[in-house]
Amino acid sequence: MIIAVSIFFIIVKGIIFGDLKTQQWLTSVLTGFFSSIILTQPIK
Repeated sequence: MIIAVSIFFIIVKGIIFGDLKTQQWLTSVLTGFFSSIILTQPIK
């Protein structure tokens, strides 16, 4: 349920922002997510 709501909001924000801003936003989110996994998690 939470995943479905998250996907819905991502799609809505993508439509509102437009293509370029959506790509930049997703790149930023994914970069932060993977850097957290790669850098922060092994330290713990």
